[in-house]
Formats: sequence, structure tokens, C-alpha cells
Amino acid sequence: TTRMAIRRLRTSVPKKGGSNDNSSSNSDEGKSVVWKILSLVAFGLVILMATDAIELKLSVGSSEDGKASQEFGAGVEQKPKHDDDASNKAAAGNTGDSESTPGGDAPVPAPTAVAAADPTPTALDPVPVEDPPVSAPVAAVNTETPPVPGNTDRVTYNRRGQPMSDADRQAMITKWGSWTLVDTKERPKHDFYKEYPNRDVPRDKFPSNAWQIDKDYLAKFLPESLALVQRAQEAILAEYGKTEGTFEERSAMFYVEHISRQELNATVKGLERSGRGGKQEGRPSTYQGGWTTANGWEGLKRRMLHAVMTEDSFVFAMGGHSASAGHGNHFQQSYTLQVQWILEAVFARMGVRHQARNFGNGGLGTVHNGFGAGSVYGPDVDVLMWDSSMTEGEHAAPEVMARQQILGGVKVPAIWTFRASTAKQLFLHADADSGYVGSGYFGIDVGTSLAQIQSMPWAMQYVRCDNELSQLCRKNEYMGRCWIDRDDYTPTTEQKKEPGGRARWHPGNRIHQVTGRVLTFIFLRALKEALTEWQEAAGHELSDDAWHLTERYEKIRNKVKSMGDDQGSCSDEYGAKHGMGYVCNYGMQARSEFTPRSYPSHTSIRSLMRPEMKAVLGEAPPNAYNPPDVFNPDLHPPTGEIDVLNIVEAGVDFQSVLSPDYTDFYKKPAFAAPPKVPIGKGASLHTRSGDDFCDGSVDSFCNRGDSQTCLLYGHNDGRNTIMIDNLSGWLVMNLPDLKNGYIAMKMDSWHWPEENPKTEGWTTINNQRRLKATRFEDDNYVLVGNTTASSRRGLGKRKVNEHCANFVFEYAIDGKITALNKTEITERLEVVARVVEVITLLDDPNYTGGRGKEVEIAIRMRGCPRLSGKVFAQVMSTGHEAEVKMRSQDESKL
Repeated sequence: TTRMAIRRLRTSVPKKGGSNDNSSSNSDEGKSVVWKILSLVAFGLVILMATDAIELKLSVGSSEDGKASQEFGAGVEQKPKHDDDASNKAAAGNTGDSESTPGGDAPVPAPTAVAAADPTPTALDPVPVEDPPVSAPVAAVNTETPPVPGNTDRVTYNRRGQPMSDADRQAMITKWGSWTLVDTKERPKHDFYKEYPNRDVPRDKFPSNAWQIDKDYLAKFLPESLALVQRAQEAILAEYGKTEGTFEERSAMFYVEHISRQELNATVKGLERSGRGGKQEGRPSTYQGGWTTANGWEGLKRRMLHAVMTEDSFVFAMGGHSASAGHGNHFQQSYTLQVQWILEAVFARMGVRHQARNFGNGGLGTVHNGFGAGSVYGPDVDVLMWDSSMTEGEHAAPEVMARQQILGGVKVPAIWTFRASTAKQLFLHADADSGYVGSGYFGIDVGTSLAQIQSMPWAMQYVRCDNELSQLCRKNEYMGRCWIDRDDYTPTTEQKKEPGGRARWHPGNRIHQVTGRVLTFIFLRALKEALTEWQEAAGHELSDDAWHLTERYEKIRNKVKSMGDDQGSCSDEYGAKHGMGYVCNYGMQARSEFTPRSYPSHTSIRSLMRPEMKAVLGEAPPNAYNPPDVFNPDLHPPTGEIDVLNIVEAGVDFQSVLSPDYTDFYKKPAFAAPPKVPIGKGASLHTRSGDDFCDGSVDSFCNRGDSQTCLLYGHNDGRNTIMIDNLSGWLVMNLPDLKNGYIAMKMDSWHWPEENPKTEGWTTINNQRRLKATRFEDDNYVLVGNTTASSRRGLGKRKVNEHCANFVFEYAIDGKITALNKTEITERLEVVARVVEVITLLDDPNYTGGRGKEVEIAIRMRGCPRLSGKVFAQVMSTGHEAEVKMRSQDESKL
């Protein structure tokens, strides 16, 4: 069985290894060997580590392309009904903070700390295609399909804070303040910014009624925005008991150090936190908010100012492993989504659509996504973070992920990471805006007794404990449940009490929240400084040079393209070692079936297929019920504790904001010519339920099929697959804009033949009943032979797999077929990371003459019967003026 993910390369680099040989070769082995099938999976990897305790169930779901995006908060939870009218009126009448103008990190009176509650510890075409078998329809639980995450012209933030009584809400507003500003003037509603490169509108081109040039409005908007940012910071500080002293003293746990170029260049050790047994080693800032450079800090501020000025989106994306994904917790409790949990409401008040995307995958690193980061993570990422040290010890993986996001998307993101070498190398050699994220543990007390822990602020409890209390902390580290009854659906599968996957290396939600607050505070500090600069500008008139990004983007991108082989780790690892140096200096595009992924309906391999090919795969079943989830108290602090979300949401009704459309980045095939090889009939789709809603954000809503045992878990993590075997025939796709002649596929090789139900009972390719004499005359032979079982998944040294003597792997590029026997394909595969195998299919910079061209690519395996024995492969290809996104694994079983 072979998994497949398609990659499209943007630019060319001469490279060895791509074969266009049209010959077919067979093995001369005559002895009885294992008959294995290869199941083709759509790019995405769900191979759990042998030690990973996460339990994953495979369920399936789908929705159609082109549907409107859901409103903010629609995919999260439904609060119990309560009357907000009184609180909104109270908010509208409260002007306490609306006229204040805090500058920079100027202190404001510290709010009175709320007493902590005592917790109780818990001990189409001329080519003939037979009609595919008709599958039994899936029983529809809901007739209404939820909207596909993507784009509408405008969206409105839906409050997701927990319910409060009118009296409690009024008391909160009196103490903390609220947003009171209402813009009563008619403003442009259309997205006029997109007419300019990177939305860099010249000041004299703003419409006459634009709020950005309305001095009277800005005189109210800027102080109100600064007050909101300061309110959010103070709420976070109070949440962790930091209520005494100056602002600088209280916010020390979130302090971000600025390191000079000279010091960064000279420093070898201490840039990352380290130490065992509670001993902290490294720069103090690595246990606070982290460090960056003056250049990196300026770049972060400018991106935020640009987002506000142009009503753009502001996207934070994280790529990592199971721990950073938040396994063991609700998806919304992961630190990445805790950023959106707080910042989304703040940005929405300023006309910005904010989204955080958690792209963590259990048992994997980031290379499988990193080689095509600009497509998979999204072309609109403003800040990218790597967090996969448990599965990627090498330096090249986080570096290529950052390079590809810079080269392969629309925006050039700031790089904030847990790998200091990446931040250092990209800054020194490309002037990239980079930084290292600290732990925030500087401000977290160590628990030495149960009484002391219970006296701490609620958010700080059970985060750090001495060795004698480590088990107590561990038992109280998580909050979560698998189901809460709702009126419109009752699970057909018994639900667990709490989410699984709580391995010792998977932090609980309390620890995730600390990291999330560190990142949130970093962004808030940068936003406040940016807004302060705007407020202090004469007449609130900022020059274009103060906030435009095009020049900055081009400078960084060009320097990354020009980085030499001796600069950074990428060229040594992927160039010299694997012969794929183009991934280091040229942007790539990719398609995948793995989840999560940005704009799921645009980034799937299925988006490259003809309707006839899609029909063979069939539809994924829907989620068992529609969003939102009912209110889940485990996503919120206990009543009476500091509730940062409710504090930042307080105020008048939210107004709609623009939802900029970046989906035109993903080009689609035209299918102007008929397919050049026969479309196969034996492929099957294995994906998450509602996979078109698996975008990694707070609002994602997938993996909620009837068979799930923890429907509220919410995780998007899925190595979804398109499976084919030796009887499946050709899997055919079109790359819409191949320019520089690079196509590659990522493979896995450990699936059983029985995992492809489509070919059950078949004995011939496509289950054809008689032989036909065509130029594909070998398509219809009857397969016979012996079979031997092999290990399901080995992670050791690669070896030649045991296949039948006639095993052949074939790929066709615009109808030109290349055949590889089992030895040849093993030699062609490159193992670039644990469980990530890659094969280059085309390496010809002159293939299209440098012009965009739609190219058909097809893959199949033949020569062996559908018998027991297991092998799985995942394939990917790349092309479009970008580079490959590849994967590999430690043992190739193709």
C-alpha cells in the first residue's frame, strides 16, 4: 500500500537522480518471496512512535469545496443561554479606559487580586473508466453540512467566554474596563488593500472615508486599542499573581531580551534553556519570555502594525510533535490555540482576523510538512514556530521548515522557535526576523507542599513541583472530558471519561497555558509598542516606510535564496547527504491528505484529481454532529478566578472584520486534455471525519465520527491516506503549474493489503474480466503466487523488501512511463528523517522551458497478487515554481 502526497516545485536546481527512463524491469528472483502490496496514501503521516501512548481512531468525513467559512468561535463550544443586554449596556456606558493612553509598557494601577478557590486534588474523459463500486451510503446524522474553513468577505467574532451573571459581569467591567468605542461613520467594506503588493497601500491611495486617515477617529481608536492591550497584559499578570510592583517587575516572567548581532554571533552556548532535576542552565531570558534581536523585534512589531493598518489576517502557526500538539488535552488547550483563545478578541476589536494553527503530528517531526511549509501551513503565516525537539534532534529540519515558509508562501513570517540555532543562523545570514521562545518558568513558584500549592493563584497550581510532589502535580495537571450531553445528538459509541494520550512526556493543559501566555504576552508587548508609535506620530500620520512590508519581505527572501552551502545546516543534510539541495533555496508547493493543513479543501491531493478519479475514491463520511460543541467548563478557569478571556471580550458588540482571501495561491488544474493513462478503479480514501474542517485552528471541527470514543478531544492530527495496491490501477493527478521540472513523492511502507477494501476479492488489475490488447497490455493479467507475512512497521536500518519476482512500481509523467523493480525503487528512495522516505520522479529544469505548464502525473504498482503481507508507501510530488516536499522513514519497505 502506498501513501502519496503531491509536491510541485517552483524553481530549478540541477540535481542527479531523476530518471525519465521509459524502460520496465523485472526482478530475476525466482524463489518464493513475500507478496506485498503498496497502498498509496495522501501526504500526511500518522505513524505514531513505538513509545507514543496516544490512541488514534480512524474515522472519515468530508464536505464540499466552496462553502462559506464558519464564523469565529463556531467550532468551539456553545455557552448556556444568558442575557448579555445588561452587560453590553453597562460596557457601552463605561468610559473608564476609553480615553486613557498608556504608552509602551507604562504601568497602570494593578488590579486587586481575586481570591483563589481551593482546588480539590484528584488522587470526464475519452479514456474508458468502469463505474466504481457503489458504497453503501453513510447514515446522515445531520442534513446540514457545516461551512468549510476558508474565506468569506467579512466575519464576526463570536464570544466564547464562559457565562457570567449580570452582576458579576458589571463588577468585572467596573474593575477592569471594557471596549466602548463604536465607529458610527460609513467605512469601506470591500477589500481594496488586495490591489497592492502585500496590501501595502500608499497613504494617498486610501479611500477618503477610510478610518486610517480619519484623525478624529484615530484620536479615539488608538487610546482605546492601547487600553485593551494593557488590560489583556494586566489580566495575564493577575492570573499568575503578579499584582505588586512596577509593570516591569510584575512582567519579568515574560521579559524578552534583545541580543546584538555581535553577541549572537559570538555566543555558542546558553542560547537554549537546559538542565535536569530542576537545575536551570542557559541565559536567564530562556526561562522568561525568550530572546530576539533588535531587528527581529522591529519585524514583529511591523507585521502587527501592518495587519491593523490593512485589516489583514494575523496568523501564528506551529509545527511540532505530539507534546506540542497537546495530546492528552483538548485541542483548544494546546499552547498554540491558547494564543488564539486570548488574542483573537483583541485583534477583532482592531479590525484584524487572527488565527493560530496547531500543526503538531504525533510520532513525527516537521520535515513531512516542512518541505512544503508555504502550502501546508498556509501562504499567509505571519509568525512561524518550530517545536519538535523530541523527534528532531538535528538542526536541518527546523531550518528547512523556516526557509520553506519564507520562500514558499505569500508572506515572509517572523521565525520564533524552540531551536536557537535556527533563529541564529537565519538572522546572521539572511537578516530574518527571528527569536527564541522562553518557558516563563521564571515566574512560576515551585510547589513544596499541598497547602502551598493550594495557596497559589489557580493558573500557577501544579505547574512546577519538587520531586516529592511530582506525582501529585501530574495527577492534577490535566482538565478534560470526552462528552457532555447535548439535545441534538447522542453518541452511538460509548465515550471515555477523559481523553487518552496522557503520557509522561505530554504536558497537561496547565503547562500548555503557561507557554501560550508567554507567546501571547510577546505579541501583546509588540502590538502595544507598534500602536504607541502610531499614536505618537504627528497627527497620527505614519509614513509608508514605517509599516509597509514588501521591501522587508523581498530582502529576507532574496537572502535566504542566496544562502551558501556553508551557511546553516540545510545544505549539508538535504543537499550533500540526500541530493535534494533545492529544498534549501527554492520555495516549493505541496498537496497532502494529512491533517491538519491550512485551507483543507484547497490543499488536499484530491484537489488535483479529475471528477472521475475522485469518484473512485468516494466521499468521506461527515462528522456525527455539527458545531458548536456545548459549553465545556474544562476550557475555562473556575468561577471566581481571573478569567482573561472574559476580560478581553468585555464591551460593546463586535463588528465584522475583513477575511482576506489567500486561497487563490492554490491553483487548480484545468484538465483541458484527456488523461494519458487509464484511470484506476481500485484506490480508496482513508481520512478523518469532516476533514475539510481540519485546519488546525480553534474553530476547526473534525475527527468527530460515530466511532470516536472521545468526541470532545478535538484534535486534527491524522495521517490520512489514499490507498492503492497492485490491483488498483493508475492513480492520476494533474499539477496545474509546473515550471522548473521537479516532482517528488513521499512514501511510507508498512500497511497491510487488507487496509484497501476496494480491491477485496479482486484477482486482476481494476477487476477487469477479460484481457484487452492495448499499449497497456500488461494491465489485465491474472496474478498468482505465494505469500509470506512480514513485520508491520520496522524503524531500523533500511533493507530491500521481499516482493514477488514480478513486482514493478511505475510512474507516468504526461503519459511517459518509467518502471522500477523492487531493487531500483529502494535505491531511489531517500530516507530524510524518521519514517520519511522520498523519491524524486522528475529532475529536469528544462522540462517546461521555464513556463508554467499543467502536467499529469500518475502512479501505480503491479506484478503481485492481493494476498497477506504488508507494505505501505506514501507518495508525494512537487512542481509549480517551488520545490519538493518530501518524506521518508528509517526503514523502507517498498
